[in-house]
Amino acid sequence: MAEGRRQRVREKVAKGGINILADHEKLEFLLYPYLPRRDTVPIARELLREFGSLNAVFNASTPELESIKGMPKLAALTFPQLKPLLYTAESNVCEGRIQTSWQAAEALTPLLGYGKKERVYAMYLGINGKLLNIALINEGEAAESDLNTRRIIDQALKTGAEGVILAHNHPSGAAIPSQADKDSTRWVAEALSKVGLKLLDHIIIAGMGSYFSLFNGSEEQAQEKLFSPAFWYK
Repeated sequence: MAEGRRQRVREKVAKGGINILADHEKLEFLLYPYLPRRDTVPIARELLREFGSLNAVFNASTPELESIKGMPKLAALTFPQLKPLLYTAESNVCEGRIQTSWQAAEALTPLLGYGKKERVYAMYLGINGKLLNIALINEGEAAESDLNTRRIIDQALKTGAEGVILAHNHPSGAAIPSQADKDSTRWVAEALSKVGLKLLDHIIIAGMGSYFSLFNGSEEQAQEKLFSPAFWYK
């Protein structure tokens, strides 16, 4: 029975692509290579039950995924990398430009708008806000207070960035900066300045429609304020 179901799901994907599948079928399909001889339906349904949505599954951490009964360790390691990998690849192809806090928040929300764990991402920009790369910096219970300055700088030097925008999520749903957020922002800004780089902003994202810019204020204010290249690169 399981093999017959697999064949039907594969035929659906072959005819119309993975997006024609229901969310649990998408997870079933993605688990096939990791469990070639086992029924993946129970695991797929348990993933959705535990995390609530497909997006939340892909934003879950490896330890969270490993806690699901039957979840293969390699799949638990791979799933959290899919969205950042595809998003970064797309960003590098389109070579977009980021000119406001609002644009940065909109670009980073797909990576930070879901999940139970705090994550820190760094957006690396070149001259005039050219988007060069987006990298996961840290994740965990206290990610906002451990921004891993060395990793931020290493990635900046590798990409040839002129400036960095940091962003992290608040799973609580409140886009309000803590004292730790403010302190860590100051530390990173000072560290970057010592190697000739600028911290352009630090954005808190809370869910799929709420953010706060530590440099430009509330969401409404940040939409109105353009970054100033003269300020960035003076």
